[in-house]
Amino acid sequence: MKNSSAATVSCEMIAPLPEPVRRYLEFSGVAGKPLVRSVTVKQTGRIRQSPEKPWMPFRAIETYSLDPPGFIWQAKAYRGRFPILTVRDSYVEGRGGMRVRLAGIFPIVNASGPELDHSSAVRFLNEMIWFPSGYLRPYITWTAIDDTSAEVSLTDPRHGLRDPLWPQPTDRRPGSLASGIGRFYVYRSPGGRNYLLYRITMKSHREKPH
Repeated sequence: MKNSSAATVSCEMIAPLPEPVRRYLEFSGVAGKPLVRSVTVKQTGRIRQSPEKPWMPFRAIETYSLDPPGFIWQAKAYRGRFPILTVRDSYVEGRGGMRVRLAGIFPIVNASGPELDHSSAVRFLNEMIWFPSGYLRPYITWTAIDDTSAEVSLTDPRHGLRDPLWPQPTDRRPGSLASGIGRFYVYRSPGGRNYLLYRITMKSHREKPH
């Protein structure tokens, strides 16, 4: 993961936040580190088109912008040594988009609209666990739910949303790990749209020295 940054995170920026969020950010060690402006993440994993389809390995590069908020995720899924699907998910200027091409040539999905705008913003919020200083941006606000959870709000140029996020002490160290839950818009071609409830859980992490 690479990032570009300017300002530095201070303890004063973290102190006013609700207790569970403050614990999480303190544990993440962001204080004294750069407030990131952009991030690039390289990913490998498995993906499939439906529960009935076989898993395919994929490689992806995702770039995030923090000012303004947004991301572009570009992936290739392989069958053997050959890329079968190319996928581009995006959240740019408050708009979500999903494009899938067969063999990088033939379009099979080209989705957009208010539902995808919302779910892409939720995805952006949840994936901030990879660069937690992003939660300190002025368009992010927090409201405590209880002593272990808080609601996060994203105010975007085109719309706003609120979704619950849970910093959870899953390894008995308060604030150590985070998980989020949100409504994710899934486009199924053909057949329309579905909403699925999903959760992102971080089970472990490590910092790679530069």
